[in-house]
Amino acid sequence: MNSTLKTAALLLLVVLLVSAVTIITQFSATTTKTVDTSGGTQPEGGGADGPPLALSAGEVHYDPEDLASVANRSFSGFFETGDTTHWVSFWFKNENPFPVKVGMRDRSCSSCTSARVAVVSGDELRRYTARAACAGLPWSPVPLPDLTSAVAFAEMDAKLAWHSFDFEKPDDTFTVPAADAGRPTVCVVALGFKAQTVGQPKAVTAVLYATGRDGRQHPYPLGVVFAPRPAFEVTPLEVQVGDIQEGGPPQTVDVWVYSSTRMPGDLPVPVGRVEGDDPFVTLGKPVALTDAEADMLVRRAKAEVKVNLRMLSGYRFPVTIHRESAGQLADIGKFEKKIDFAVPGTTHTAKATIKGRVTGLVQLDRGDKIELGTYNSGAATKKVAGRVYTTRKDLELEVDPAHCTPLFVQYSLDPPVTEGARKVWPVRVTIPADEGRKPNWDGVAAFRAKTGGAVVNVRIPVTGNGTGR
Repeated sequence: MNSTLKTAALLLLVVLLVSAVTIITQFSATTTKTVDTSGGTQPEGGGADGPPLALSAGEVHYDPEDLASVANRSFSGFFETGDTTHWVSFWFKNENPFPVKVGMRDRSCSSCTSARVAVVSGDELRRYTARAACAGLPWSPVPLPDLTSAVAFAEMDAKLAWHSFDFEKPDDTFTVPAADAGRPTVCVVALGFKAQTVGQPKAVTAVLYATGRDGRQHPYPLGVVFAPRPAFEVTPLEVQVGDIQEGGPPQTVDVWVYSSTRMPGDLPVPVGRVEGDDPFVTLGKPVALTDAEADMLVRRAKAEVKVNLRMLSGYRFPVTIHRESAGQLADIGKFEKKIDFAVPGTTHTAKATIKGRVTGLVQLDRGDKIELGTYNSGAATKKVAGRVYTTRKDLELEVDPAHCTPLFVQYSLDPPVTEGARKVWPVRVTIPADEGRKPNWDGVAAFRAKTGGAVVNVRIPVTGNGTGR
């Protein structure tokens, strides 16, 4: 709790400083500079030839390490898919002693992008800035994201007289009043978009244009880069647990179910289910994601896939793989255990896969699969393709034809031989002529092992490459 209070106090101090500096630098009556899209740097808001407006910034994207931009550091960046229109606001001012007409054009998505503009009075601006700073929220009169989610802006938003632009009407404009007694007219233009399909980060763009005294339309490109995400996600999607050895302990790994769009109070406890009700996989009780775990996963994502990840809430699921359950032994060989996750109140589902291998009892004497290599399917193939062994002299082994694949391959075992402490069976493979033409196939040699009254399934991967007629 002490750490939390210290963090909150530091955040409040930073917000107060940022807000104060922002107001002084962005919305004082002094003239600032901007880059003209024609290639030169010109003074804003002054004279007959310069850009008539001062825009604080024209793009926002999520980057928690962007020290130069409080907007990018604060931008939520991730928006839950649905039909909700999200608004990102960009602030500008008219410092001129004359009104300026503005309009919107060139939106990147005609079906999902909208825009609106409003004048913010001096009283509302001062009231909003003070309340936002005192609330400790990182909102200030710079292009910060989704300002309607902040209480202070929501109150001001309800009082603003918004003008919604009709992109289909090129002559739809809004008049920004002239500066009054040296005080600029402050406005907010909001770019709206919908996060409709989960995928890679997307850019929503449009152009705000302002007509100056020179009669030219000066463009101010606006852009928002955001990631449309589901209500929750799973990481990692695939976990390797290695070998589950005979006599060894169960293997436990962690799977995280998290949300980039929902705070802890908005994310119900997820529900996990092992596909096929596999008795050798058990799910532990979900535990709320800690700040340390969230930081670790964010850093891991940045290192592995070179993208910024945001985790607002989540849960950790311990997943345990057992070799034995209720007296039953797990199949020998490679496995894939799939776990389905759901969150009450959502229709989204996500899946994690646990991969590994159960070893012991019976295994190949070389490698982890039988490789037939390339063979001519026009002729019959008959060969000893590999050998399996056990150290249990009482173990009996037989082929399980119902679970062998592909169907054109016939598997059989030669009589066992003793080699030191091992009992070894040569595995013979037969492929009839004209039946095995299948390039680069994967199959399974299935066996049943019997020892001490128990029956254990053995699954050994097989690969081949059938060529010819």
